[in-house]
Amino acid sequence: MNCKGHNKRIEIVSNYDLVPVNHYKLLNGQEKRSSTGYLLSDRYYLFKYKSKTNENDSGSLLCGYVAGEDFLELLNHPLIRLFNPLSSVEPETMDNNENRISAVSSKDEKSWDPLNKELYQAVNLLCMFWDVKPYGLFLDMILYLRNNPDKKTQKWTVLKFNEILRKDSLGRTLEEMIIEFKDKGNKLKSFTFPIMRQIIEEENIDCNLGFNITE
Repeated sequence: MNCKGHNKRIEIVSNYDLVPVNHYKLLNGQEKRSSTGYLLSDRYYLFKYKSKTNENDSGSLLCGYVAGEDFLELLNHPLIRLFNPLSSVEPETMDNNENRISAVSSKDEKSWDPLNKELYQAVNLLCMFWDVKPYGLFLDMILYLRNNPDKKTQKWTVLKFNEILRKDSLGRTLEEMIIEFKDKGNKLKSFTFPIMRQIIEEENIDCNLGFNITE
């Protein structure tokens, strides 16, 4: 769906139920084609849409931060914190928009349940490493966790994530993917997911996260 131009975005909001999914930092070497037609290499917003008159007209919409924040304003939706797995950059290298989003949303950081935060990071990381837009259960997880950060998710979601992770085409654990992307020049933050790992191990099933902190 073409969303280039403010008037076009007004038209989309009028004719579609538009739901913000997330705001993503692109990793080194990754690019996304925006629904405005531009090629993005820094960050992007993702929305899901469904026609208000045709139930078969639905899908996802990807755009840069200008169009994305225009949509958020039209929807009267607050700014969405950038999901950025990279180590923090120096303040002077951040643009004003990134500083503004961080300042607006940082007040919500302490409200996250620890398990929710781990699962949210893990799902988003896997989508980034697989270079896919969140879909199906992953999409549902992200929306639930972002909208209910302090309402602890159920254990089955962790087990389902572990099951999906097992389907990696190269048979990698999440830890191995993190190492691989670090080797590609991405200075990633430290991720270990101890709560998720404990839940999986308590079920006596293979853990596909890696990070075997018990050894």
